[in-house]
Amino acid sequence: LKGVDFGGAQRPISSHLDIIDLDLVDYYKRPVKFNSLSQIGHELDFIFSSHTFEHIPNLDDILVEIYDALKVGGKLIVNLPSYTCVRWRANNGIDMGGTPHVHTFKLSKTNVEEEINNLRDIDTLLENHGFKVSLAEYAGDNNIILIVEK
Repeated sequence: LKGVDFGGAQRPISSHLDIIDLDLVDYYKRPVKFNSLSQIGHELDFIFSSHTFEHIPNLDDILVEIYDALKVGGKLIVNLPSYTCVRWRANNGIDMGGTPHVHTFKLSKTNVEEEINNLRDIDTLLENHGFKVSLAEYAGDNNIILIVEK
C-alpha cells in the first residue's frame, strides 16, 4: 500500500512511511521527503495524520487536497485532540511549544453547552468534503479517532 504520515515530523508513526510536513527534518533528524501533497505524484491508498488538523488555519483547503490525493476507496486515518482537554483548545493562550491550535474538535453527536473557540464537528466536516465516515470515536486520552474513506 502507498501511504503517508501527514504532519508527522514531530512524532512519526513509522520509520517506513513517507512524511509530509513543513519541517525539514523529523524527530529523528531524518529529512522530510515532502512538504505538500502536491509533491507526491501518485494517488495514495491511505493518509495517516495525528495531532495536525488542529494547527491548520486553512483546513478546508487541505481537506480538498487530501481527498484529491487519495485513490477511490482510499482511507484517511485521523487522531486529533478532543474539546474535552482544555489545554488543547484553540486560541486558549496556552503555549504548547509549537504552532498554535486554531481549531477545537468534537463529534457531531456531542452537545457542548459551553462556548469554545473555533469548535468544529470533525465528522461532519469530513463528510462535507466527500468522505464516508466508518469510525468516529472519542478515545480515553482526550482524543478523537476517525477512519474515513474516499
